[in-house]
Amino acid sequence: MSKPAISQHNSPLRLFLPLLLAALALTGLVWGLPGVSPAQAGAAIRYVDGASGSDASDCTNPASPCQTIQYAINQSPAGDEIRVAQGTYTETIGMGVTLTLKGGYEASGWTRDISANPTIIDANGANSSVVNIAPGANVMVEGFTIQGGTLVDSGYGGGFSVNAATVVISGTTIQNNSATGDSGGEFFGGGALWMEGDGADVSLINSFVLDNTGGDAGGGAVSACCTGGTGNLALQNTLVQGNSTSGEGGAFRLSEVSLFITASQIISNTASGCCGGGIRAEAIPVTITNSSILSNTTNGGGGGLFADNSSSLALNNVNVSGNQAAFSGGGLALSGNATANITDGQIANNTASTGGGLWQDSASATLNSVIVQGNQATSSGYASGGGVDTNNNSSLTLNDSVLADNVVQSTGGGETLGGAINNNFGSVEMNNTIIRNNDSQGTPVVQIYQAALTVTNVLVADNQGPGIAGSPTQGSFTNVTIANNIGFGLGIGPLGSGDPPVNVTVVNSILWGNGTDYYCDTSVGTVNCALSYSDVGVGDTTGTGNISADPLFVDAGNGDYHLQVGSPARDAGTSAGAPPADLEGTPRQGAPDMGAFEWTGFRLYLPVVIQ
Repeated sequence: MSKPAISQHNSPLRLFLPLLLAALALTGLVWGLPGVSPAQAGAAIRYVDGASGSDASDCTNPASPCQTIQYAINQSPAGDEIRVAQGTYTETIGMGVTLTLKGGYEASGWTRDISANPTIIDANGANSSVVNIAPGANVMVEGFTIQGGTLVDSGYGGGFSVNAATVVISGTTIQNNSATGDSGGEFFGGGALWMEGDGADVSLINSFVLDNTGGDAGGGAVSACCTGGTGNLALQNTLVQGNSTSGEGGAFRLSEVSLFITASQIISNTASGCCGGGIRAEAIPVTITNSSILSNTTNGGGGGLFADNSSSLALNNVNVSGNQAAFSGGGLALSGNATANITDGQIANNTASTGGGLWQDSASATLNSVIVQGNQATSSGYASGGGVDTNNNSSLTLNDSVLADNVVQSTGGGETLGGAINNNFGSVEMNNTIIRNNDSQGTPVVQIYQAALTVTNVLVADNQGPGIAGSPTQGSFTNVTIANNIGFGLGIGPLGSGDPPVNVTVVNSILWGNGTDYYCDTSVGTVNCALSYSDVGVGDTTGTGNISADPLFVDAGNGDYHLQVGSPARDAGTSAGAPPADLEGTPRQGAPDMGAFEWTGFRLYLPVVIQ
């Protein structure tokens, strides 16, 4: 006899199996998320109150809490949560398993208000980190003030020392800690935080890192190294202020980690040693978004940030302002094949002796919709690059950006170069960019030496000094307006007979009101200049399609270099090689206008008669 067939339609197994599989899949997905660990069986909540507690129980009864945090940690297997009542706990603590540590409670009903119930862990000057986190731990610390760690021997993190662990620090203030020991190592330091070990991962969220000291080893706030390149440091909505080091990196000295900063502020930190008043990045990726780097100081280079050894920077809507460097890069300094992509931000009011806003040495930078304004390169001797100083085969690209009100000056009568940009070797490309009101003490505001130079849809106007000058090995000027600068507009020529050949083309451009508007010095070396379809006031107009007539700007006296309807520069350019739109994005149709701005007033179109 055969077995009876079993109907699958309403089988309990058939109904339950999809739910079971879905639950298992969801559990697997959640467990797989970064920083999320499976819940621990039998996880407990433990309570600590320094005022009324006693270290004589397992801390699980809120009516009978323990007295010290470390005692509660010692009672806790992986997965427990420890709640700490307000007060000052004079101790140092260590964790080596998965734990959650929360401050900000009152001890009667155990309700939580971090602001109203300050919870302080104070090492009271002990030669130890306040919080030590061992390899493999997964820890959250939330709602504390961490202070008083004073490391003078090993120098590993006055506030936190993290070794190959995952740590989230939230709603916490880390203040007045120091790590000033050397121990003969290059790194160490980290007044607030030290991180090391493979996979070390630290997040600072809604927190404050204030007035910590890193000593000679660097990293006034945070120092990181030796993670095998797998470490991560992330800041979100966090203030890092008033930290200092006698070494490198007033706030951060970082190697072998990836740095992510979002909606945070790096303010008034100091590196009195080599470099990086705010951030010192060595061979790491750095991503900063919607943040500010303000008023940091260094006795070396990179007042706001110094990056080298092939570090890669991505800055989006970042305000780099008011920083100071004794030498190079008041705002940012890039060296050693570092790269930077900067979008929608500003580099403003920074100061250095070279590269008031940005300094590059064998590095590349691309600025998209960035304002570089009010920076100063100032020295008693040589000073260069009020806005940007770029050297040694560096590349600089400016798209849709503004360089304005930058200054280069020597207080002792030394040489000054480049109120806006000084370049030696490498390449410079400018597209849809405005350079105006810069001051270079009578030298060119854009100085180019033996570099490739491409300038398209650019306005160079109203500067206190000549416009653009130098010896580009390859130079291209297309739809450029250079007007009302002091001395001359565009000057081309080598510095000496031994310089490489100079090759320059100028097309569809307006050079007017600069004294001498255009000259090409062919008396020394090999110089090839080709001028065509351009309007030149004073200077050689030899070439196809050139004119010398008032371009009839709308209001040059008030900085409006658009063309009037009757301008002779209208429709006088050539479409060959012309950009499809002007500096403001207005399409160039038919024969383009000369200059950076296409005329956008009325046009008369005759009706089309259909036969």
